Amino acid sequence: MKYIFRDFNEQPIEERKITISKELVEVHEESLTIALSYIKKYSSNHYNLIEQCCKKILLFKTDPKNTNSFATINAHGMAFLNVFQKEYDEVFFVDDIAHQTGHIIMTTITFKRKDYFLIDENLNIKSIVNNPKEYRSFYILFHALYTYYTTILCLDNCISNNCFDKRQAHEAIGRIGFYLIKYNLDINTFNNVIKHYGGIEKVLTKNSISVFETISDMCVRSCKKYGYTFTEFSYRNQPYNFTYKEFTKLNPLKTNE
Repeated sequence: MKYIFRDFNEQPIEERKITISKELVEVHEESLTIALSYIKKYSSNHYNLIEQCCKKILLFKTDPKNTNSFATINAHGMAFLNVFQKEYDEVFFVDDIAHQTGHIIMTTITFKRKDYFLIDENLNIKSIVNNPKEYRSFYILFHALYTYYTTILCLDNCISNNCFDKRQAHEAIGRIGFYLIKYNLDINTFNNVIKHYGGIEKVLTKNSISVFETISDMCVRSCKKYGYTFTEFSYRNQPYNFTYKEFTKLNPLKTNE
């Protein structure tokens, strides 16, 4: 697996910087198993897709400056979860399983890309959206939108079915608010690409238009349900990966929540 782990510049990461061990699995196996059972019971459609497309989950630990959790076509069907925070429990695993398997499912669905994209899906969208900080291709943007959908779907279903205790629910709602900020930004970016090409029918085939409509509807519904997080919570101290410890510094759990 040493050729699978790449840094943000797509360079191999030194083996000594990656921890993969039986002990690491033993620490997290219970929470991982519980999270999968929640997804299976309360997000069954997504779980069915996981069973079809994802065959393995690998837990590893490394400094997130090296790499985050990921899925890659170079080991298709595997979700790689970076459990670098020792306090991770089933809330994290519901989130990260939904996220990384979302990538795997979307890669599988869009294997024949020309059945889904009418433009060059590898096109860097920086110049189109007039954002010098934008580094992604259109294909990566589409992936990101789908993983917001899968992650919020699974977290929301867990909250709605009282899977989490009070503290965990606080974290799960915090995570949803965190992703909704990115979700809205990327929906706007996507719409700017559509506008540039003169309409969605010039960018996506009928197959992928229906996928995008599902993604967009989830964003609208989630904003209606969890829009209060935009004003009640502060995320200004959050790193790239949501960190509950940092979240509670600015948004402490209230005893009456």
